[in-house]
Amino acid sequence: MLDQDYALYPLKLVNELFMQGNRKKARAFMEYWHDMHVIEIAQDEYLYAKEWGLSVEEAADWIEDFNNEIDRFAREWRERSEKHFQKCIELEEQENGESWNL
Repeated sequence: MLDQDYALYPLKLVNELFMQGNRKKARAFMEYWHDMHVIEIAQDEYLYAKEWGLSVEEAADWIEDFNNEIDRFAREWRERSEKHFQKCIELEEQENGESWNL
């Protein structure tokens, strides 16, 4: 289980929404992210629609937007991790003249 005391937020979307004056959707995304992080059972678009004051269709569209952003966030972190790991291997090989044989 992940440590519940700390979480990274994909702030790019939140910042974009704030800059566009769409604070309601930015707050909804942070709520959705928080729920995903700490709640084992996901809420559905009906509950979110009621919570966010939207139609079910609008809530479903927002959730799709949020999931696309979460996928992008995960992909970027995975790429960053792979690049960092590769750089560590290269530095180690340069210092020791040995290959990791991965």
